[in-house]
Amino acid sequence: MSSHQSLYRYIWQHSRRDQIVILLIALLAQPFYFLTLTLPKHIINGPIQGGGFEEAGATQAFLQMSFALPGFLPPGLAGTWHVFNGIPLERLPYLFALSLTFLALVGFNGFLKFLVNTMKGRLGERLQAALQCRVVGLLRVEELPAQPFQAHGHGVAHHPFPIAHGGEQSPQTTLPHGPPMGGLQPIEPQM
Repeated sequence: MSSHQSLYRYIWQHSRRDQIVILLIALLAQPFYFLTLTLPKHIINGPIQGGGFEEAGATQAFLQMSFALPGFLPPGLAGTWHVFNGIPLERLPYLFALSLTFLALVGFNGFLKFLVNTMKGRLGERLQAALQCRVVGLLRVEELPAQPFQAHGHGVAHHPFPIAHGGEQSPQTTLPHGPPMGGLQPIEPQM
């Protein structure tokens, strides 16, 4: 077995739950992302160019939700399923409603990107510290002094997983390292 496979297995074993949470957040963010791509088209074609507002006093349904079901379904189920008929708005209020919805969706998507990237950065920093401690633990020689390494630089890496030496678990190891790569603060282990 190559070292790459064992490294990937180690990462998966120690970060499976966090990776699945990040994946679920990213998947749940996709509908909101696609809404921000289609909403400008509706803003331009609808209230700005006047599509659907040809007559004076014409309204369009804001937040209308309906689903077209396939025709191969039985006659009672085929057709369009209306979840919410929407709020009828005239041209200018409809433009403002769509624009504010677009602004809210852009802000929400930015928050979700920030959340996912922060979670990925923290996970990467934690795994880097764990691997660093694992490598130092494997390279440690019995003649080294028993006292832990002194902390230098911007942060201190704490080993989140115990390192086994000769069938016994070693105490928490403190290692010096430089500033976190993503600008994130080190995560302190929970005891």
